[in-house]
Amino acid sequence: MINRKNHIPLYLQLANLLREQIKTGVIPEGSKLPSETEMIRQYSLSRLTIRDALAVLTNEGLIEKHHGKGTFCKTNILQNQYKIDVLLNLTDVYFVPHYLQSICGVLERCNATVALHDTQNSADTICTYLEKILVEGTDGILIQPSPDALQPPEKLVRLFEQLYAAGIPYIMVDSSYTSVPQSYAIMDEVKAGAIAAEHFQQLGHTHLCMIALENYADSELRMQGFANALEHSPPYRINYSPSLAEDLSVMLAQRPDITGIFCHNDEIAKECYKILNQLGISIPDQISVISVDDTVIASALTPPLTSIVHPKTLLGEASANGLIAIISGKEVWPYQKIFEPALHRRLSCKKQNG
Repeated sequence: MINRKNHIPLYLQLANLLREQIKTGVIPEGSKLPSETEMIRQYSLSRLTIRDALAVLTNEGLIEKHHGKGTFCKTNILQNQYKIDVLLNLTDVYFVPHYLQSICGVLERCNATVALHDTQNSADTICTYLEKILVEGTDGILIQPSPDALQPPEKLVRLFEQLYAAGIPYIMVDSSYTSVPQSYAIMDEVKAGAIAAEHFQQLGHTHLCMIALENYADSELRMQGFANALEHSPPYRINYSPSLAEDLSVMLAQRPDITGIFCHNDEIAKECYKILNQLGISIPDQISVISVDDTVIASALTPPLTSIVHPKTLLGEASANGLIAIISGKEVWPYQKIFEPALHRRLSCKKQNG
């Protein structure tokens, strides 16, 4: 229905309504659409608004105008391509190639076209793309949230609310903005932290530290799981910053009993290795290290890094399959899928003596 109080332009609301009727067969393939005059009367909209809505559907290849006969729904619509907008941080060389390959593999098999947008890890850039998508229309959106998922800008929250109001399904990949309608494919970040703590405990480590990323949703959840599993001996915490070398040196000087460090990700673990080496601290003889992500960094470090496996490819496949299922009416939006993490044991952890 057309809602005049909605922030979505009226012509786009009508285009969305007609598109849904075409995709669901309410407007059959090859059939003639109501005339502009009939639509004016049916929807109480101006002729210009009607024409703008029809122009959107014409550009999408859903309808065509036959001179002197009227506007018709194209045939073979069910074989036509879905248009899917994919918003990813293309500067992320460790995760996005996995997301992109798995997402595109699914969408190609479904005969969908992909509009790829580089978010540059910026909430402002995401806002710009979503504004454009709301105007141009789309069948669905796959989006990798920016790191400020704990406190997204108010403008971004409003745009997600507009997507919801317009009936445009979206699935967030690998993280989620908690202040917007939840639809996501993610890893259980709390469980990842708990797995790290449990492995340390199995090896006899009781005095532990985590290097976390402040205000990053996934880091806070990992810290929560890590701390919960160590309820009788809460971990120390260092927030990652340019002064990590100094902060870690001070922490280890003040707490020489620390024998295990849990790093937010493999990149931070790599830097941690460098700092410990400069301090003359041996891994794993003096300090054991566990990380998250299991990227190529983990196997390249010396000693190879014990890291929690991130289901990169599975997240991409699940989000794309879920979105297509929703668009085709096989599943109901919102989509929520949580993957269990697993530990890849290497040589950066050692059992405590005694």
